[in-house]
Amino acid sequence: KTKKIWNKANIDTPMGYKYLDGTFYSLLGNRVSNERKFEKTKIAKLKTNRRYGKGMVFIRNDEELTEFVKKTGKSIIKYYFEDLYPYYREFRVHCSSLGIIHVAQKLKEEDHGNVDFFDSNHIDFTTKFKSWKFPFKSIEKECIKALKLIKLDIGGVDIRVNKEGKLFKLIEVNSAPSLSETSANKYIKHIPKLLDYKYGK
Repeated sequence: KTKKIWNKANIDTPMGYKYLDGTFYSLLGNRVSNERKFEKTKIAKLKTNRRYGKGMVFIRNDEELTEFVKKTGKSIIKYYFEDLYPYYREFRVHCSSLGIIHVAQKLKEEDHGNVDFFDSNHIDFTTKFKSWKFPFKSIEKECIKALKLIKLDIGGVDIRVNKEGKLFKLIEVNSAPSLSETSANKYIKHIPKLLDYKYGK
């Protein structure tokens, strides 16, 4: 539902698709022609119970699609698809309707030695993220808008930013993101401000 809502509202997020009887349809209801269906690599994602990168499959061509459909069978209805944007860096942007709380870079294991991939959400990147030539204000504005559309006051929005730092895509939102000690402390300081903003004293 989140992907469909974001697509309808023109949030800067990859287009989502459903697969029905051999054909891709965008979540906005448009049929995708065979000539255009693999203009971008597709990612098949489980609609629910998807954590730590599990439940995702990359599909680059008709052969891989056929194999995926054969393997999943009737369970394919549990998946939706989206376009892959192979942007250079991925971040988790913790934010609320008041703005960004904390930014953490998400890294693969080979990027930082023996540190577990799951720990990548705990690397404090807020200051450096702001100092880079990223469209910081645009990202902040888009994340806040994305949360409001799905009736969330606070959450962790996963984004990808291209190598040049000029383009970005919102990937998904986590209503209960994992927190490190650093991010937890920032939430502790931020939540009273959010409650006061929303309900007053």
